[in-house]
Amino acid sequence: MAKPAKAPDPAPPSGEGHNLIGVDQETFDKWSAIHSRDTAAVKLAQAQRNKTRKGMRAAGIILGVFDRTEKLAGMSRQEAQTEMVHTEAYLRYHRAPLGQQFSLTLVSSDAYDDDDDAAEARVIEDAKGAGWRAGRAGEWQEKSPYTADSASGQAWLEAWHEGQKKNAEALGGDADSGS
Repeated sequence: MAKPAKAPDPAPPSGEGHNLIGVDQETFDKWSAIHSRDTAAVKLAQAQRNKTRKGMRAAGIILGVFDRTEKLAGMSRQEAQTEMVHTEAYLRYHRAPLGQQFSLTLVSSDAYDDDDDAAEARVIEDAKGAGWRAGRAGEWQEKSPYTADSASGQAWLEAWHEGQKKNAEALGGDADSGS
């Protein structure tokens, strides 16, 4: 007895979306090539990062501490204070051998609430810190979250230039490369 003829494969569903087969070969090839290029770039960057971290370690930088402080530096004042309060409490819970006088607790932002001048100074200080970190990170000055004609905007930009200059001195390159 003869086998019945096999039914043809169903046509791919039409429409858009990542779960449907609405992608042609040319589009697939384009995105596949971009993905391969980006994957190679990530591998190169990771290899460079590993080399940099090895140099940091050889220079005496404790990488775990560096990573934690870099994370704190990228936080808002309130996030950093919360992190420090919890870190101090957890160290005490672990009975870390730090002595009786040890404290990571920063001045609470509540202490500034009644003084407008102190609150304004804190905003300027935060802008300077953010600008300096942006400059050190090589970010473009246009990334400033402040308006250029405000006091905090000027503080951010001045600190951004300082961060750029610090990088140029450390790397022997041109300052203000992101302008």
